[in-house]
Amino acid sequence: MTTFYHDGIPNASGIYRITCVVTGKIYIGSAMNLRTRRKAHFGGLTRNEHHNPKLQNAFNKYGEDAFTFEVLELVLPMSLTAREQYWFAKLNPFGKRGFNLDRVAGSSLGRVVSQAAREKSRTTQLGRVYPERQGRKQPPQAVEKTRQANLGRKASEETKRKQAEARTGKKHSLATCEKKRQSALGHAPTNARTALLLSPDGTEYTVHNLSEFCREHGLKAAGLSNAAGGKRKQYRGWKAHYLD
Repeated sequence: MTTFYHDGIPNASGIYRITCVVTGKIYIGSAMNLRTRRKAHFGGLTRNEHHNPKLQNAFNKYGEDAFTFEVLELVLPMSLTAREQYWFAKLNPFGKRGFNLDRVAGSSLGRVVSQAAREKSRTTQLGRVYPERQGRKQPPQAVEKTRQANLGRKASEETKRKQAEARTGKKHSLATCEKKRQSALGHAPTNARTALLLSPDGTEYTVHNLSEFCREHGLKAAGLSNAAGGKRKQYRGWKAHYLD
């Protein structure tokens, strides 16, 4: 069997083994790109945020120099799972002999993650910044594609309930509240449109700030705006249309 070590890892799919040379324990895995997978493993271990707590604990104890990464075989992508299962059966990298948590290749069913491990993972991600994503903007074509895909899509009642629960008890900072208050005081938004409204009792209103009017009358601006824009005939008995 030919093995590939650190410097000779190819950009190819295959089965690999990570070995702790101090204890002899091993970890077996499969990857579409072996070189990328090695980088991901050792990057996570170095940052102390690897998904496998057993492997992470050993790495913290013995250091990076105590671990090797070798390719057991190159495999076509469609055969990765089957060959990974073969090496599971052959080398038995579980319990005292290894670091693997899942006994079925390509599945995490049945894995029990301790509360301590979950809390550690959550704490690690808090406040994490991804510099490569900062300031990144989607191209106009991607934005338009996303907009078109969402046209007419309605959230399920379950989704609406979860969103409402997530907002329950959420408070804005005093600075944010004051900024919103000042912004709404006595002037219409720069993109405001004048609307003619007819109430259920027949009273006419000419409104320059539809949002403010709706707040004062206990109405939803979106509903009345849709009526004014011709998307619906009326909203809660109110009829409306834009004058401009």
